[in-house]
Amino acid sequence: MSYLAGVTIALTVLGGDSHTIPLRGGDLVVEPMPPAAMGTTLAALAQRDTDHHVLLVLNDSSGDAPSRLRASGIEPLTSLGGRVWIASMEDATGPLDHAADVIAWAGALETSWKMHPYLAEGGVPEWTIDQRATDALRSGRAFQVDRLLSELSAAADPEVVLYVLAHRDASIASLAQDLPVLVGGKAISRLESVNGLVVRVPVSGIEALADDARVLWVEPALPRLTELNDQNRQT
Repeated sequence: MSYLAGVTIALTVLGGDSHTIPLRGGDLVVEPMPPAAMGTTLAALAQRDTDHHVLLVLNDSSGDAPSRLRASGIEPLTSLGGRVWIASMEDATGPLDHAADVIAWAGALETSWKMHPYLAEGGVPEWTIDQRATDALRSGRAFQVDRLLSELSAAADPEVVLYVLAHRDASIASLAQDLPVLVGGKAISRLESVNGLVVRVPVSGIEALADDARVLWVEPALPRLTELNDQNRQT
């Protein structure tokens, strides 16, 4: 499983009047915000109740930009390369002048930006669906009837296995606990080193999972390792 460089948002800001942010699903081109618009935008982002994470393009990739963000209560969480950061505005209160001076562009993280393009386009990672009883029936092998009935009843909205990365300030324990109510899913295992989870969720719950404020990225799990794809162990 890849981390940020192969996840979503290994972003680079290119020169010129506009900023080209190459998301994994395609390039996002944004225009620099004038100071008046920047202040209004930051104030609106700080007042959101649903999600306090933001995507920032800084004016300068070096110097005291991170400390000036913190002076306004904006906590830089994850550097995505160059001048692009994911930050938290949970504690942003009062004047945001210190932050506005060092930010070229700011915006909310769209749900589609947090999803692997295959999932965002409605793809179903069928290689992660448990169809052992169905496959056994088709091949004439023994199978458990209750398992087969369960697989057939879930065919319209099958459960798939996904990798989920959470923001650095989010609790994967809390996210795992909330999965049954949030999307009717469950956590299979934790990926502590990257603050992530391996989860099993219905296809209908993928977008809602990506929309959760704690989630940074969602992608399909790798196929089961066999002698034909053992190279996945190296990635």
